[in-house]
Amino acid sequence: MKKFILVFTAAVLLFATRVRAQDDSMAWFRSLIENARAEATDMGGWVAPEIYGVNIYPLRPAAGDTPVVRAMIGTWNGMVSYTAASVTLTYWKAGGDKTTVDMKRIDETHGIYEAALPRAAAGDEYFYTVSATDTWGNAAIQAPPGGDRIPLMADTQDAALDPSLDVISVQAANYGDQLMLCLELAGKPGRNIGSDLLAYGVILFGEDVRYKPSKTETELGSAWLAGHVPAFSISDLMPASDLAGALAPAPGPKKAEFKKKDNLMCWRFDPAVVRADYEIGLKVVGASLAVDSSSMALKISDTTHVTMLYPRVNSFKVQ
Repeated sequence: MKKFILVFTAAVLLFATRVRAQDDSMAWFRSLIENARAEATDMGGWVAPEIYGVNIYPLRPAAGDTPVVRAMIGTWNGMVSYTAASVTLTYWKAGGDKTTVDMKRIDETHGIYEAALPRAAAGDEYFYTVSATDTWGNAAIQAPPGGDRIPLMADTQDAALDPSLDVISVQAANYGDQLMLCLELAGKPGRNIGSDLLAYGVILFGEDVRYKPSKTETELGSAWLAGHVPAFSISDLMPASDLAGALAPAPGPKKAEFKKKDNLMCWRFDPAVVRADYEIGLKVVGASLAVDSSSMALKISDTTHVTMLYPRVNSFKVQ
């Protein structure tokens, strides 16, 4: 009964907060960005570099050609001014080792970068992905299918935070029709610290939205949370616009398979739930939160920088 009362109270308070947010969520969002501190909320305006296109030249490499990969990388100014700092190309043959090289910027105006692959031999099949980072520390990453877990974003350990709230990294694995996102902490996740209930998750934004006043509400409304609230035994993929409903979930299958081991939490789910055309990018942020059990006020304890995640791989076969 005590647990039910807590859940019911939390749902009511969160619902009330959601109603009030219709008027002030934009102001809250701006304040969150403007007051972001690198050691606690590394969100950098919630704007990551983006990979607009990746192409191979020539379009159909033949034996003896030296194929060149070109990528168009863009950044959008938010509350801080930052630009692309580095762009890398990773390539490999089926079953072979991966090689990563820097891509050279050849067109500053349009953000075009290129790198050459080895001379092609007949029958060779190459796979390749592109990654980028900006001067704030945000990233854009193409994640190939295969189920290998890759790091999306590492976060500096913060000695001032309790280890159960200190986010260390966000990782991803692309299973083709499913995506797995993992959140790593400095310590094991906990139920509470004093009167604060602890919550964890990876936030995903599904809209093509940058930091613009006319679009802020749309981006907030598009968010989903792969979340875990130990005190309420909640662990699922849920729309951020209905967290109150998540505290009293309806019967039925969960949207995400959740696994936890030591300081690592993972959610595996169909990314089409968040966005049908997810291959063109999902904005990802890892976070730990504390919720005051009396007022249900939400406090962000730690976040990662932002990553634009593209669950896809590029490939070609030499003629």
